[in-house]
Amino acid sequence: MILKFTIPAPDAAASDKFQQFKTGFAANFGALGFDVPDLDAVIAAANDFTNGLAASELAKVAAQNAVQLKDTKREEGTVTIRDYVSRIKGNPAATPAILTALGITPASASAGPVVPPIEVSATPNANGTCKVKWKRSTNSVGTTWIVESSLDGSAWTFLATSSRTNYVDTAAAPGVTKSYRVRAQRKNVTSAPSASATIYDAGESFNLQLAA
Repeated sequence: MILKFTIPAPDAAASDKFQQFKTGFAANFGALGFDVPDLDAVIAAANDFTNGLAASELAKVAAQNAVQLKDTKREEGTVTIRDYVSRIKGNPAATPAILTALGITPASASAGPVVPPIEVSATPNANGTCKVKWKRSTNSVGTTWIVESSLDGSAWTFLATSSRTNYVDTAAAPGVTKSYRVRAQRKNVTSAPSASATIYDAGESFNLQLAA
């Protein structure tokens, strides 16, 4: 006959198993040929684990309460500190040295002027589209782009607005001269136009690209 003694993985179930063994051992250790020191060892092993488990559970509850208290105090502290920061910002006695000591730093610098984009290029495709690309120059993230087109290089009309530094014109007829230029725009400020790029310029030949 194969005998099996399994200690469950969960701590609470393992504690119950230990206590079951302790009780059974206490009732039968003499009949099994063990003596009192053996009984003491079994009792100590079972009780030490059970007591340790109870202490651990209490510690978990205490830790959870401590974390909750910490979060509450952080929220309360944030309200108080921000109130004082707001009052100090408007205080004429707050010198740069004092502000630095308090950890109050200057606001980030301006995003800079809105300037025309650079390196505008236009690549026509055989299917009648044209990909216009440019570089943002020193314009910051968040700048939008106004794409303009002209059939004669003098009368410019609005074509599209793009949030990316490229645009595909779907109405670029193969063989028809067309020019493109781009303006940068941010916070209702619009730059001067960029240099222009022209497709099918008079007297030039082009190898049409297959649209991707």
